[in-house]
Amino acid sequence: MKKSLTILVCAFNEAKNISNTLEKFFYCIKNRKDKQTKVKVVVVDDGSSDNTVSIVESISKKKELTLIENNTNIGMGGSIKKLIMMCDTDKITFVPGDNDLSEQLVQYSIDYAFKADVISFYLVNDELRGNVRYFISKFHNLLYCFCFNQYLIYFNGPKVLPVKCLKKVKLNASKFALIPEMSIKVMKMGVTFTEIPGERLNDDQDSLSLSFGSIFEAFYIFIFTLIEIYILKRKKYGKKSQRILTKLKVVDD
Repeated sequence: MKKSLTILVCAFNEAKNISNTLEKFFYCIKNRKDKQTKVKVVVVDDGSSDNTVSIVESISKKKELTLIENNTNIGMGGSIKKLIMMCDTDKITFVPGDNDLSEQLVQYSIDYAFKADVISFYLVNDELRGNVRYFISKFHNLLYCFCFNQYLIYFNGPKVLPVKCLKKVKLNASKFALIPEMSIKVMKMGVTFTEIPGERLNDDQDSLSLSFGSIFEAFYIFIFTLIEIYILKRKKYGKKSQRILTKLKVVDD
């Protein structure tokens, strides 16, 4: 039985990066271990005002990919939720259009997409995030581990998730809180998971993603998810996921 994976690229004004990002993905797809696994690339342009769309359209003439354009900017969370409902593959992974993930991490996400139900990546060079972002990220992760009784090194890291499970959950987040919300809800359905190391390429200490709105949403979603899992839908989310060990490491190029 053939397996299938969608790589969803969320892009907003990424004209400088999108070409190299897609080139990396197609290189990894070409070199995947299991040639029988069908891998789709879907680019969602989130209302870019630069020439991101024209660049992707040009690439689509040479490579097989799907371009979806949002008329207005709905954010990464909105784009992901939109694509989940449209997705027809077994698994889906979400990646930024800014070329931030290493080639090895992308290759791992394709080659080991079916090692477990949930593939969770943790970044070994998180010092590039800056002290404030690092502290908030670690504190946020500890809250999820302790309160949901489910350990992950990095809830907010890149993921490969089963589409059939995602379509069964209601997702409330619209920003970066969407990734941990998706992760914990799927994992509390009693799936298998594995953790794989990876690394980021860019220094994002000046990233605007750490805004007041993002922080507020992160903790609002955390509280609401607690209520949903333990009170409103405890029968649906009453299971604990099972770890599958994967012995992989980051290798220097």
